Amino acid sequence: MDGEWNDDLAYDSYQLYSRDHGAIITVNCYETGDETAQSIIDTAQEQTSGESRSSVLEETSGTVTGGVYWTVHGLLARQEIRAIDETESVLFGAIAGISVDGRLYKVSVEMVTVTSDQATADLYAQMLPTVSFAGQVLDSPALS
Repeated sequence: MDGEWNDDLAYDSYQLYSRDHGAIITVNCYETGDETAQSIIDTAQEQTSGESRSSVLEETSGTVTGGVYWTVHGLLARQEIRAIDETESVLFGAIAGISVDGRLYKVSVEMVTVTSDQATADLYAQMLPTVSFAGQVLDSPALS
């Protein structure tokens, strides 16, 4: 990330970065009450396409040490809670359910910006293929 990013908020399992136009990157890692690693992914998929005007453009899933992951490029409707300033937004994300020592964790990196901010969207498209969990670089969807 370049110097235009602000390190806005952080606590034990959450980190937020932001820049102009409301663009954000969130990084999360926390123990979850889900029953399986796959249920974490299922919930993330439902939440991403839950708003009728939101859509998944490209996606890939796979396995990572201790679990499963899902990488996604999508559009968030302005009503979607993760949309920036109630404006149609673009999402690039990586979500995983990973079991370590009998504990289940949700790990995620989500990058969101308004659809009119093409420069940041292009940056996110470059960043998504570099995301790694459990020491493994995740496969990313073929971004168009």
